[in-house]
Amino acid sequence: MIIHILTHTIPESFWKPLSKSKDHTLIFQSEKTLAQVVKLMTRDDFLYWEAPDNDGDLKKGLKLLIKQEDLLWGVLDPQAQVKDVAELFFQGSCDYLGPPYFPETLGVTRFERMLQWCVGLEHPGEVPLSTQSFDWAQVVSGQEYPFLFLLVSLADTSKLKKRFGEKRYHQLLNDFRTWLGWTAQEEGGQLWMDMDTSFLVLFPDSLSTTALIYGFKTLLSRLHLGFEYFCLEQPLDLILAAHRGQCAWHPPGQTGNVVSDGVNSIFHLGQKFAQENTLVITENCLPLVPESLKDLILPQGLFEGRQTYRFQKVQFTWTGGQN
Repeated sequence: MIIHILTHTIPESFWKPLSKSKDHTLIFQSEKTLAQVVKLMTRDDFLYWEAPDNDGDLKKGLKLLIKQEDLLWGVLDPQAQVKDVAELFFQGSCDYLGPPYFPETLGVTRFERMLQWCVGLEHPGEVPLSTQSFDWAQVVSGQEYPFLFLLVSLADTSKLKKRFGEKRYHQLLNDFRTWLGWTAQEEGGQLWMDMDTSFLVLFPDSLSTTALIYGFKTLLSRLHLGFEYFCLEQPLDLILAAHRGQCAWHPPGQTGNVVSDGVNSIFHLGQKFAQENTLVITENCLPLVPESLKDLILPQGLFEGRQTYRFQKVQFTWTGGQN
């Protein structure tokens, strides 16, 4: 693999183990800009980019990287410029090397394990349903639990903001967050993370079938939500994705440092692969779809090493007026 390295402060000695590997070729790109390096890369290359010490340059660089759907990249951050490492992974980063890694060296084994995870070569298939008893009041911060992750996102938010204005748009987000929180709680779930227009709901793995039914019912509620609950004069467009996995639980609002394969996978699935107005699920959810809904399931293809499926799209024909 060709590894492009864009850094101005990290010495070449840091890369010595990788440079000796016959399987990898290192190219130091300190004389080029990030945009120039991205243009040179193929989908089989990897990029390590050092976070600038200027917040504006950092945001600009991350925005460019996030747009590259097929680019494999990681962030070098010796000065701890990145404030939310978990969000970095949710947005597509494959790796993050912060202050604890310097002035050590980057080993070949660590790099290749990261790469295998990133391209989806080590994902398990079917996962047995957990029979572990679960009580939200008894969960311990920092302890790992099996969950079904359900990501619910509002679609076409830029159009909504333009159409309704800043004030009404933010009121819509607040109202939707409130609605999602209490309806998920009624089914045994917890609204865990809030990423502006995407919301991650956790369900105990033992309630995975309940969670999948809840996701499908949410799709069917688009018409009701749009007209009656949010007074939008149109159905609400949603993107839903579900995946089962493990992660360490922390209280809502204290999840900034949560990094796990399961959490990363659900954000990648929901933000990079899922389609509007359907529910996309990974292969380890498929056995838990109730028999009454299995006729609605269609294959969706391979994503990050996992087979995926989706519910048939829920469409409404609307001939009403515009605001």
